[in-house]
Amino acid sequence: MDVDKDGELQAGELRDFIGAQLGTTDFNTGRKLDRAIAQVTGKLDGADSGLDISVNELDQHLHKVLEGVKVWEWITHSLGLPMYAEAFRDNAITVHDFPMLVSNGGQLLQAELLVVSLLHRQKIIRAMQRQMLGLGAEPGPIPHLSCNSTTTTSSSSSSSSSSIVQCIWRPPSTPGEPPLHKYVLERFALAPPSPVAAWQPVAELDDLVVTRFSDAVGALSSLTCATCAH
Repeated sequence: MDVDKDGELQAGELRDFIGAQLGTTDFNTGRKLDRAIAQVTGKLDGADSGLDISVNELDQHLHKVLEGVKVWEWITHSLGLPMYAEAFRDNAITVHDFPMLVSNGGQLLQAELLVVSLLHRQKIIRAMQRQMLGLGAEPGPIPHLSCNSTTTTSSSSSSSSSSIVQCIWRPPSTPGEPPLHKYVLERFALAPPSPVAAWQPVAELDDLVVTRFSDAVGALSSLTCATCAH
């Protein structure tokens, strides 16, 4: 990106890079490019004078990228490439590795993380570059999420019971950019029989019209539900 190697990114360098490397339908017109450059400088440029982005400002931005989200989870859900999740997790990949991974055409993605497919490497590289530049927006919060449980008793044993939990929600008011493409439902068991109190994935729904889900969870005294948009 830093063509003149002066340690800063100018608007012209950003325009050339976004147009050439990220030139999908999101950035294929002058107006879209102007909007993208304004978004990048708005997120990355600090309080110093001028609109150029320094290496230090880019590094500070990386500390906030995917905050609270593990990279292997992002690869799995946001990019839809779960076959590489284990390699990213085993190699403890973080957002601070993104500049190294996107360099040289993604050679390290292929050599170290075994992303052999050129199509998949290009998809990962473009997504990492967008994150590095602060391009895009997360979906809005899930509004009006409600979870209700119903306990049923087995007809063969009055001591055996299970619970059916139904979650209902509304789509986010803003779909994000790129727009969300699926919901991930998780549950958190606060009592036995769960051996570990942790969030556990329950379902992934790529039909965005569906905004309800039912699940049999067994006899749990306490349960917390959550829906995430990706």
